[in-house]
Amino acid sequence: TPLTAIRGFAETLIDGAAEDPETRRRFLDALFRHTLRLERLVKDLTVLGQAESPQYDWESHPADIGALCRESADALETFARSEAIDVRLLLPDEQVILTLSSHALDHVLVNLIENAIKYSPEGSEVLVRVERQRDQVTIEVVDHGPGIPTKYHDRIFERFYRVDKGRSRNEGGTGLGLSIARNLVERLQGTLEVESEPGKGSLFRVGLPLDPVESEESGEEDAD
Repeated sequence: TPLTAIRGFAETLIDGAAEDPETRRRFLDALFRHTLRLERLVKDLTVLGQAESPQYDWESHPADIGALCRESADALETFARSEAIDVRLLLPDEQVILTLSSHALDHVLVNLIENAIKYSPEGSEVLVRVERQRDQVTIEVVDHGPGIPTKYHDRIFERFYRVDKGRSRNEGGTGLGLSIARNLVERLQGTLEVESEPGKGSLFRVGLPLDPVESEESGEEDAD
């Protein structure tokens, strides 16, 4: 855990390692990295607690789903560039407006897109696709990573569960991201599903219900 590492490096420095400039610099760099991990873990635990708490108010307001997807992808542009990954958006021509917490949905989108970038091979593409259907809007995040065996499809949404423990730890994740994402999507009255198999990448699909008026209009269009 980050705290165990921080304590170990600090104790070693106190015991004399700080006298050697090279060792001191290396240990201070490690302390900084693990402090960032601890900070992220605390933030993720806070958001998870908010997502699970019926008392926490995720304020809702009309939001443009396509614009939210673009903003979430833009927030990860630097990270995607550093990994040589192209994030491509496939959005409807017309605006799709839903009344929901844009703050909660942004958490979900950033998590899914960031994971897709982390697990994609260098030089590949991550696709973010939005489609308006009869009674819902779907947001899909598709990568060309190693894929996830079917037996793990439910477990990856559990707290701290990792399919590839070594790689996830190296990537600096907390193991809470997908648990947070599913809880937040459920707070938005939606669903979060995964389609994946080894060697064929992964597709995470968020389904969000249309607002009642939007759903009625969609039904009228179908009838016409």
